[in-house]
Amino acid sequence: MVVDRDGGAVSCNFSMNNLFGTGRMVPGMGFLLAAAPRPGGITPPLLSPVLVSNANIKAFRYAGAGSGQEDAPLAAALPAAQALARRGSLAEALAAVPEPGRGAALACPDYLPGNVATCQAAVDPRGGGLALMGRGN
Repeated sequence: MVVDRDGGAVSCNFSMNNLFGTGRMVPGMGFLLAAAPRPGGITPPLLSPVLVSNANIKAFRYAGAGSGQEDAPLAAALPAAQALARRGSLAEALAAVPEPGRGAALACPDYLPGNVATCQAAVDPRGGGLALMGRGN
């Protein structure tokens, strides 16, 4: 997820379409190739990006993403529901997602554009995600 101070936002998910993709490393590049999706093969992963905005005031409120096969929708929905209801921190909500779900979230209770100081970003403490917030002009 990426959000700018004007409320422009995007949330997306990516997949290797298999555990470790094709299992083949790209020579000299250091990353694995994704497997091509195929009917009848491994069940495609559930991808659950979330983006919440208010069209009436043209403002951003929440972005999230979930992964974890059948728990991906819950990994996206649980932190979103708690953030939108203003219950607890995003970190607590993400930690409460059942295994194997993992999520990441960014919430601005006062909307963007608006008071960026009220925004919070978090990733599941059991995963390898990264959440950064810039507060500069």
